[in-house]
Amino acid sequence: MKQVRHCCLAALLALMVLGCGAKKGTVEGTVTLDGQPVPKGAIQFAPVDGNGQTGGALITDGHYKLESSLGNMKVTINGGGCGVGESCG
Repeated sequence: MKQVRHCCLAALLALMVLGCGAKKGTVEGTVTLDGQPVPKGAIQFAPVDGNGQTGGALITDGHYKLESSLGNMKVTINGGGCGVGESCG
C-alpha cells in the first residue's frame, strides 16, 4: 500500500511540475493600502474565463511574486494578517 501512495505522490508531483502545457509568466508587484505597503497577506489570481490555472502567493512587506497562467485574471487580495491557509478571523 505504501508503494501505491508513493507512486501516486510521484505522479501528482510530476503533474504539478509539468502542468497542463498552459503558458505561464512571472507576476510580481507591491500591494499598498493608503500609500503604505500591506505588511502581511495573500494574493490570488484566477482566470476570468475559467481556462488556465489559478495562482497565489503570500504578501510580505507589500511584495509578492508568483507564476501564473497568462490571460485576463480576477485578482483577490487578503490583507491584515491573513495568509494562504490562515483564518482572517
